[in-house]
Amino acid sequence: MKLLSLLLILLFFSCHSMKKTNNNENNRPIISNEQCPEDGVCTLNVLKLKTLNVKTDEFGNSYIEIVDGKNRLLAFEYKRNHIENTEDDNYQEFVYIELQNTLENVTLENSNLQDVKVTFVKLCYCKGQMGAYKVKNGKLQISKLEASTYHLELSFKVTEVSQIINSITRKFSIAN
Repeated sequence: MKLLSLLLILLFFSCHSMKKTNNNENNRPIISNEQCPEDGVCTLNVLKLKTLNVKTDEFGNSYIEIVDGKNRLLAFEYKRNHIENTEDDNYQEFVYIELQNTLENVTLENSNLQDVKVTFVKLCYCKGQMGAYKVKNGKLQISKLEASTYHLELSFKVTEVSQIINSITRKFSIAN
């Protein structure tokens, strides 16, 4: 009886909600399903004081590493909804853009997209398709609308793998 009481007390005091931390400007993602495929959800996060590195493991697979830095990182995510009765159906695409803290209007095309490290990441159970890819074909425009509000337009194509997301049009805000 004492053991049961002790277990119940331990269980009661060890239960707590997990605190979720988010490193975006407003501690919440910008969720917008305009121009997002109907079978998923799209979000845009603005990560402050971060930088993006694309690395390759010993098997030749590419991946990203987000580390502390001096820039802002736009992180766009498309996450496909769960397909019932399907194993390993997780599918996500990410697009990262690294911007300087002193953000001005930006217009870049093709190989110049690497000036802001535009990177496409595909995560799925799809052999030979998963990984991180530097975007070298496309056009990026970021225009200042108001004090801290910007308009992002990106159209792109990666040649290494198939992709669902090939354009992004969003408004976003950054705080100083």
